[in-house]
Amino acid sequence: MTDPVSEQPVEGIRADSLSDRLYDVGFFFVEAFAALEVTAVIVANARITESLGLPEELSSYIINSYLYPLFTVMLLIFIFSRQIKLTFNPFRFFVFGLAVFAGGNIVCSQAAVPFSFFAGRVIMAVGGAIAFAGQLWTLSVFHRWRIVRPLVWGEAGTAIGVVAGPIVGALFAQFSPEGWRDFFLLNAGLGVVTALFAALGLWRRQWAYEDHTPVAVPEQRGKFVLRIMTSWQVAVSILIVGSEYFFSDYLQAKVGKSPLFVGIMTVLASVGAVIGSLWAARLHGRLEKLPSRSAIGLLLSLGVLALCLASGSFLMAGVPIFASGLCMGLASVSIYASIVESSDPSQFLSRSMIYLLGMQSGNAIGVQSVGLCEVWHLGVMPTAGFLAVIPFVITIGTLWYARTIRSVASK
Repeated sequence: MTDPVSEQPVEGIRADSLSDRLYDVGFFFVEAFAALEVTAVIVANARITESLGLPEELSSYIINSYLYPLFTVMLLIFIFSRQIKLTFNPFRFFVFGLAVFAGGNIVCSQAAVPFSFFAGRVIMAVGGAIAFAGQLWTLSVFHRWRIVRPLVWGEAGTAIGVVAGPIVGALFAQFSPEGWRDFFLLNAGLGVVTALFAALGLWRRQWAYEDHTPVAVPEQRGKFVLRIMTSWQVAVSILIVGSEYFFSDYLQAKVGKSPLFVGIMTVLASVGAVIGSLWAARLHGRLEKLPSRSAIGLLLSLGVLALCLASGSFLMAGVPIFASGLCMGLASVSIYASIVESSDPSQFLSRSMIYLLGMQSGNAIGVQSVGLCEVWHLGVMPTAGFLAVIPFVITIGTLWYARTIRSVASK
């Protein structure tokens, strides 16, 4: 069954390859600035803290003032998804979120005091949450029949953002105490460009058929995969973002290394992530096994990274940093692909939101864990141990849960 929202035939829309390509580019930019935002601000964090006159122990709030509201608004969108779907047009919802995100970046770039900066971060988070939800909503409503291609563009955008983020953050922070402000102007420009491509790509797609045709996916199987993969995503996000913030903050605030040095070192993680993503794409038949192995690899990499930092072997730290990126690439592709493949299209939006909530909560926990260690003035090894506690518990619990469910199912 289909639910027509206009009288334009599906075939006519599907033939509009130009609109589809413009939408793909917009999808690319959303994923690019999402990755760029987190990775660049992590590297520029120390310079922003100094410029705004914040105490060092509060530096983590520069990142979390975006991540926490982002998570909260995503949760609200998930809770009220039915009402939102009945009230708003997905195309306008998506573009509105991009516009709000751009506006928040402009507020941050012009902030003279911490209050206005944090207000801008909250506005960014609201716009980002709406944009991410709108991105998935338009994908499921207007591009279900060609969903793989936009997702490929999205992976490419993430890879570019992850690779470019540390360098961009370092360049803006390195050469001027106030250079970080220009990064937020760049981010605002990316939001406007994304909105333009999305509007051009979706303008004709507004007259489409919203397809509710079910797919034969076992419900219990889908729920099991969703729970397992979301748990792995939380653990992986804690370790990835927490380790990167831990590494960046230690080298800049404790050792006095330049933002450019940190940015160049962090690129190793970005290269590893790209290689890991390509590797995961070639292991399609074993995707569900990759997240657990990636989480264990990230825990081991964090331990080696802490040993390198504690011993002063900063260049050798590039090895665990690269390994962390490799594990991130393997995990990100395998987790999301497993969720999509085990979901009915009618569940795609809600389950994608759960995936995003898991990712954002992990990001926030990772940064906050390192931030608490700053407040408590813990050393390198205790900080690494504290950061590893929650992911380790999640890893043990998820492996136990998966084994228990499989044992019950085999009886």
